[in-house]
Amino acid sequence: MSQWALSRWVGRIILVVACLGAIAACSPFADDIDAVKEAETAGMRNEDFVQRLAGDENEIAWSARRWEQYPKNSGIIFVEAAMEKQTRDGKKRKIVVQYAYNRVSERTSLHDVLVDGQSQGILGGALQMLLLRLD
Repeated sequence: MSQWALSRWVGRIILVVACLGAIAACSPFADDIDAVKEAETAGMRNEDFVQRLAGDENEIAWSARRWEQYPKNSGIIFVEAAMEKQTRDGKKRKIVVQYAYNRVSERTSLHDVLVDGQSQGILGGALQMLLLRLD
């Protein structure tokens, strides 16, 4: 193998490794989102709960970030599941289910439910979701 061919081959390997590193850096919270999806709240997997709320026809956007409320603790992650839901009368509602995930203890808790940007609280959010299902 010539030196030119060898250097070309090495260059391709470096490019592939750099691309894989870039892909991994793009999703630093993927494991946190997966942990929240698998965790249970009130006896139901969070992913199943959110999917049931969204319905089959609606898309769910999962996202996560460090929680600004705890700037000194990088182990607490804020995870959101956002969706749009159309009621029977044609109104579109934006629903966001918010979770807190602790990387150290691996515990997940339901933080809040937002409907059209308004905090519903946990109990109010459950009632609002029930009403949306009945609409």
